Amino acid sequence: MKLVSIEGAVEILKLDKVVAIPTETVYGLAANAFSETAVSRVFETKGRPSYNPLIVHIAEYERLTDLVSSFPENAKILADKFWPGPLTLLLRLLATAKTPLPLPSLQLLRLKLLQRF
Repeated sequence: MKLVSIEGAVEILKLDKVVAIPTETVYGLAANAFSETAVSRVFETKGRPSYNPLIVHIAEYERLTDLVSSFPENAKILADKFWPGPLTLLLRLLATAKTPLPLPSLQLLRLKLLQRF
C-alpha cells in the first residue's frame, strides 16, 4: 500500500482505479461510481457478491439528477443543513440512471455528499 495525498487519490480515481480511504469507523474502498471498470474493481478487490450494492458518494447536488428520480424538499432541507457531514439519504433510483452499480430490489441508492471528487 502506498500513502498518497488527497490530490494523488483523486488522480488515481480518475484512472478508474481503487483507493483505500479512512471513514468514521473503518477503511473503505473508493472508486468512480460512474465507471463500470472502477466499480468492477471494487467488487473484485473486496470479493463482494455482484447482487450486494455499493454506497454512492457524490460531491454536489447536480450529480443527483444522474441517479435519482426525485429529491424531495424535506430531503433537500436536511442536506442543506447537514451536508457535508454524516447524513445519509435513501432516494429512489432513476430508472435510466447511467451507473453500473447492481441495485437492490427496491431500487434505492444510499447517497452521501463528499467535498471532493
